[in-house]
Amino acid sequence: MQAIKAIKTLVLVLGLLILVVLGLLGYTLYSRSTQILAEDTAPGAAELPERAPAQRASAVSSRVFGEVELPVPAGGRLAEMTLAGELVVLRVETPDGERVVVVDPRTGTVNGLFRLP
Repeated sequence: MQAIKAIKTLVLVLGLLILVVLGLLGYTLYSRSTQILAEDTAPGAAELPERAPAQRASAVSSRVFGEVELPVPAGGRLAEMTLAGELVVLRVETPDGERVVVVDPRTGTVNGLFRLP
């Protein structure tokens, strides 16, 4: 009888512990999501400057980057643009093959460039 009572107590304590951990997890996820939402909707976060100078994509590091020059060779054209998570993937057709350019839209940096023959 003592063993059964001890097991019931253990199950009850572990069940309560699971509920507390789930509550903390839910609170953490909620607070982080509202923090990210507050950063994205902060005044001035989405406003572009009136006239930003053209910059190379690799030299850009600020949140508002203005105009960015992407590495598209002469005779090339943008064939497709898609989103991959938080990145923009550009497929560029050129006379000597295709290129896939991966860009971070928040900073304007080119994260990668693939040349396809």
